[in-house]
Amino acid sequence: HSLAGPQQFQNYLQRLPPMTLVYSLWLALMVAGAAWLLRRVDDRAGDRRAAEIALILLVWLLVPPIFFTWFPGDVALHYLLPIYPVPFILAGLGMQRVESRAAPFMSVALVVSAAVQIYAWAALLGLVSTQATPGGFGPPLALNLGAVQEVRHMAVQNGAQEVLLASSGEDPGQSEFAAVYDMLLWDVPHRFVDATHHAVFPAAPAVVLLDAALLEDQIALYSQAATAQRTAPLRAGEGALQVLLLPANAAPAPGETLPEPAILSNFVKIMGYSAVLPSAGNDTLQWQLHWQTADSPVPQDYHFFNHLLDADGERVAQSDAPVFDPAQWRQGDVVVSTFTLPLPGAAVPPFLVRSGMYHY
Repeated sequence: HSLAGPQQFQNYLQRLPPMTLVYSLWLALMVAGAAWLLRRVDDRAGDRRAAEIALILLVWLLVPPIFFTWFPGDVALHYLLPIYPVPFILAGLGMQRVESRAAPFMSVALVVSAAVQIYAWAALLGLVSTQATPGGFGPPLALNLGAVQEVRHMAVQNGAQEVLLASSGEDPGQSEFAAVYDMLLWDVPHRFVDATHHAVFPAAPAVVLLDAALLEDQIALYSQAATAQRTAPLRAGEGALQVLLLPANAAPAPGETLPEPAILSNFVKIMGYSAVLPSAGNDTLQWQLHWQTADSPVPQDYHFFNHLLDADGERVAQSDAPVFDPAQWRQGDVVVSTFTLPLPGAAVPPFLVRSGMYHY
């Protein structure tokens, strides 16, 4: 379940032969071994050292499951890793007790059991390496390395100064995509961009690696500005990672350019804006701010606000979002931040949008 994920594990189980007999065989051997150990513990006239070893094995086996029976939270299998050797020690002892009476049968049973379990493991590896497993095993390392090779090749070939890792998160401590490629590109200058809200355009050439989970409208600005594109395929159902080349100063021009940049108190410059008005069947306003980062960034937690006012000056909608991480600002960066403002049907035009930043 943890590898195939909550959606795919049923598909995996359908590939397997009936496993109940295999599990029952090993359970019977473990029970036989445990019963033998219990007798050894109670055998006071026998070997005292053997009795102590038997007691240690039984305590080792039973105490963690008993503890987790009353554990207040959810229990995962890996919590029981310390006891994993013991069931197989018990199964070996059980096998030793049974083998003298049914040696040929037990040998055949164990060989068949091993073959079935090897097939089950191979089927699981085959599934997670070729099919998307949401909530389970992520893309195999080989596919991630394929994307990294494309990024490195494009950067070297075109003199790119850095790599932008665009996904749904900017923090490698919380975003899986950022964490994976932060490690794999450890020796290449790189930054993280939350492409669900922002598109960052550096002053120097850069390579952008786009998460396959991003939507088309979230990567449109990068796709339009890119002068070269390659793809790195993932597993079936996951699409492909896109590797784009951004030339220097590739930021798109705003739909409306301010006569003079609006300079905020943190020295951010708002250059202009773009607005996509609602169409038939769509009651939202897409609002984009084109801004330039401060030359001397202060890594504080800034947020954008966007207030939509109607003809009477009443605020009818609002959209706030975190600013592109100030700790990652570089001189010459231009950022396009996108917001969605719901447009109430009763709102009276003309409309006014007031935008700015604040400390969260």
